[in-house]
Amino acid sequence: MNLPTIHGKRDFKLASFVSIDQLNELAIEHIMTRAGNIKKNPIKYNKLGKGKLMFSLFFTNSTRTRFCTETAWVRLGGTVITMDGTHTTSVAKGETREHTMAMFAGYQPDFIAMRSKQEFLPQQASLDYPDITWINCGDGSNEHPTQAMLDLFTLQEKFEDLSKLRIAFVGDVKHGRTIKSLAKVLHKFGSKMTFVAPESLHSPEEFEQAGIEYEARDIGDLANIISEFDVIYATRPQLERMSQEDQTKYSEGVYQITTQMMGDAKTLIMHPLPIDSSKLPEIHPDLDKDPRAIYFEQAANGLWVRMAIFSLLMGI
Repeated sequence: MNLPTIHGKRDFKLASFVSIDQLNELAIEHIMTRAGNIKKNPIKYNKLGKGKLMFSLFFTNSTRTRFCTETAWVRLGGTVITMDGTHTTSVAKGETREHTMAMFAGYQPDFIAMRSKQEFLPQQASLDYPDITWINCGDGSNEHPTQAMLDLFTLQEKFEDLSKLRIAFVGDVKHGRTIKSLAKVLHKFGSKMTFVAPESLHSPEEFEQAGIEYEARDIGDLANIISEFDVIYATRPQLERMSQEDQTKYSEGVYQITTQMMGDAKTLIMHPLPIDSSKLPEIHPDLDKDPRAIYFEQAANGLWVRMAIFSLLMGI
């Protein structure tokens, strides 16, 4: 897709934010700087969205991304109308996504924040209806650009030089859109990345096509390599996106990070959340209060980052 590129501050006002591929290093720096300023003094920005309307269209389940995105917009002074799933809409009656998009666009909101099961739907919508500013809040197993920005913001608060960062992405690499988006960003900074997953849940072709350099390790190596990394970025199994074959193979390679496994390592633990507690949580609950586990801090940073993205897209 030929999406508008965002090279600097002026470009934000002319674009939607639907893909990490739109951003260069300067655009990323603007988001990080603005997020830091908002975190220090959020009240200064609480009227930027006054008189503006956002539709929050979440076609699939969400807790953090939906509530954080809506809170960010309201904290800026904007008004939000939300759709939580499709069970109460005409999509449940068989209405096509194309008709749904046309209908919502016809109401002329200033912003539409969207999460979809269908990959590339937000990207295509932004091209079909360019007068509206679109925010991609996750499209299938493809991308999650705002999550990548809050992950980066969290990392920059902890590490001065990301070119020296050693990070291990652990779990479902193949279907994890948060991994794919953050890996694209960290590639720009020269971070050393390792993907730790069961053999069937690696995705070498996709990362190689993007020019991302990495090392691949098997999930069985995890206990022995944690201390080699500055950060472990754990993810839940994306069972809803896996084939039956992948689900079976994953169950044979289930992992759990425990306090014992962490030992005295100084490694930080990140996770985009939620942690899957239905079978075997990928992070043991005992680690929730461990100072090395920063995933709740990571989630909280989403507010400042999403406020920053909204403000920049308004041309402010």
